Amino acid sequence: MNDLKKNVAVVDDDQGTREFVADLLKTVGLVTQSYPNGEEFLKKCPVDEIGCGILDLRMPGLSGLDVQRELSSKGEKTPIVMISGYGDVPEVVEAMRLGAVSFLQKPIRPQELLDRVHEALKRDTDFRRATRRNAEMKKRIESMTRREKEVLNLLLVGKTAKEAASQLGIATKTVDYHRAQILEKMQVHTMTELMALMMSCCAFPESRSCLRYIKK
Repeated sequence: MNDLKKNVAVVDDDQGTREFVADLLKTVGLVTQSYPNGEEFLKKCPVDEIGCGILDLRMPGLSGLDVQRELSSKGEKTPIVMISGYGDVPEVVEAMRLGAVSFLQKPIRPQELLDRVHEALKRDTDFRRATRRNAEMKKRIESMTRREKEVLNLLLVGKTAKEAASQLGIATKTVDYHRAQILEKMQVHTMTELMALMMSCCAFPESRSCLRYIKK
């Protein structure tokens, strides 16, 4: 599966800006979908198919911040590059709080915009991969029995098989058996590999939720 989404949505009431951005991004192989206002963007844009949104901060009707708030309320994680000929500190702070990758002042410098868009696309790619990894981790963990999860919890905090057996009141060979089952279900060969897998999961906030399934 290709996680890289090369479509970029441009939302700006100024046609000249939309055309400038579209022509610029085309030079690096990116495709734009242009919208003259926030309402049309929210109504027509297939958000899951874009890797980045470029929003004008101040537009008639819904502002860029309004659009960003709407996306956030729906749980959408599309990275946003906010642009404006204006913009005071509170607006910039709010845009960044809502997850904007950056805030650029008009007139836009071409290379700076390209850099910020590529940064946003990378963030989107990382998020999609982390989300897919989270789903796969959750599936593997949920395939474990309750006892296997108990054993895994103890092994992950550094308990030896003997210590885990003593705490659970079972034989050491039983812990060894459960460990073998855990490794098979998690599709790794050693506990070291499993620890690395769990750590990579924790590297992204979007993936951390999978770890709670171990506790069940």
